[in-house]
Amino acid sequence: YPALKKLIHQRYEGRGMSKRKMAERLQDVNPEWCFSTCEKRIAHWLKIAEYMLYRPIHDAFCYT
Repeated sequence: YPALKKLIHQRYEGRGMSKRKMAERLQDVNPEWCFSTCEKRIAHWLKIAEYMLYRPIHDAFCYT
């Protein structure tokens, strides 16, 4: 899922990008969507991407 990977990089790499800024960029690409829709989509996509990464990261750092 390259798009979710890119979203994670935008959010957390370096100083990161706020969800609001990510939603603004998404709305620039899709002007027919309202800003609230863009915010909700960004939040949902981030939840999915973080959930997909939880198990591999947990297994990598779990020493028990």
